[in-house]
Amino acid sequence: MKYLLTSHNNHTLMKILLIFLSFPWLLSCAVIGEFYTSDEGNTDYTNISVSPLEYFTWLTSASDEELGIEKIRLDNEKQNRDSPVNAIQLALLLSVPRASTEATERDAMELIAIELARDNSSTDVREQQYQTLARIWFLLLKNRKALREVEASQQSDQIKLEVLHEKARQLEKQIEALTSIEQNLIEREQLQGQP
Repeated sequence: MKYLLTSHNNHTLMKILLIFLSFPWLLSCAVIGEFYTSDEGNTDYTNISVSPLEYFTWLTSASDEELGIEKIRLDNEKQNRDSPVNAIQLALLLSVPRASTEATERDAMELIAIELARDNSSTDVREQQYQTLARIWFLLLKNRKALREVEASQQSDQIKLEVLHEKARQLEKQIEALTSIEQNLIEREQLQGQP
């Protein structure tokens, strides 16, 4: 168990968890949205009509500059909250593993919680797909948070264990010193008792 919770394996564990949690979602996303292309003929993954799978794939491979531009776009579109897609895209952007922090993941969870609490009886397939992804992503973020808490607890336990080992070493030194003093006293008494 300790091996699985090391920070080295944290990223691998998240990938496995994401794949495991995404499998039912991938089946539910069988209807892939139409692609929108920019003037250069490249797929525009920042378009609201892109499927969640395409968007997430783009997020994981986008450069830091592209992520920054996308963050600005989504921040500017905060007023357009009739559709849950922008909020969910922003939540995904905030919590993509290579760019996320505890604070951004907390913000992402808040955005998703707000969207999931809304009465969304949308008939739009793409919105339904994003809502499905949001539910799964929310669980993933909760698991990341729990994993961090376990790691912090392990680190705290490790520090406590090191402190206890140091105290034990100090006590051993004190016992050795007392034993040496006692031995010296016994030797003195023996020397004084001899004629």
